Amino acid sequence: MIEEIIKLLEAKADNKIKKRYINNGVNNTVIGTNYSDIKKISKHYKNDTELAVKLYNSDIYECMYLSKYIIDKKELDKDLILDWVLKSKNFNVIENILSQIAFYLEDVDNVIFDNLESDNDNLRLFSYCLYTQYVSIVDNSQIDIEKLTQAIKLVVETIHNEENRIRYVMNNFLLSCGAYIPNLTNQIIEISEQVKDVEIDMNGTYCKVPEIKPYIEKMQKMNKIGKKRKSSVV
Repeated sequence: MIEEIIKLLEAKADNKIKKRYINNGVNNTVIGTNYSDIKKISKHYKNDTELAVKLYNSDIYECMYLSKYIIDKKELDKDLILDWVLKSKNFNVIENILSQIAFYLEDVDNVIFDNLESDNDNLRLFSYCLYTQYVSIVDNSQIDIEKLTQAIKLVVETIHNEENRIRYVMNNFLLSCGAYIPNLTNQIIEISEQVKDVEIDMNGTYCKVPEIKPYIEKMQKMNKIGKKRKSSVV
């Protein structure tokens, strides 16, 4: 089955895509298959956790990416996900795969809070990515605003001294708080003035760091503040 999927991925390979993934920090084995093609291929393999685990453990980036679409969200193993986070070799896997899968863990809120101040860079990166997913999807009535406010304060206090990629996800976290929780929008705009001078190295890629205030103000003009996303897996 794995060999069959690899052949499907290879049939859609493009050297330009391969170079883009590598330039964006992917240091797993790379085939060069576009994200949209990976998603199309995944439609033939739904809710198969055993296959998803095998794909992830292949260490082929496109197979790992495909795994998030087919893993059975009712069978998620927290220890397995956290083990994958700890062993991950790059931020792409944590941001684009693991945090999206982990949103569906039964005790996702505890997973977030337990690791926000971890000594491990991967776990902190993962937790802020996961918190961003959480804020953008979960109904605001179910979000613990007191804990969220504490996390926002922690970001303001630590972002300037954090590891480069964690600074990036912290910035996105603040943006999500302002964009998806109307009661915090004005506060986040004010806070953005305190953190706007944070330097984030995007390693020469075309990826841009979203500026919090302009982004939120654009959402306000489009009347999109507080409009939640439907799924973490994209």
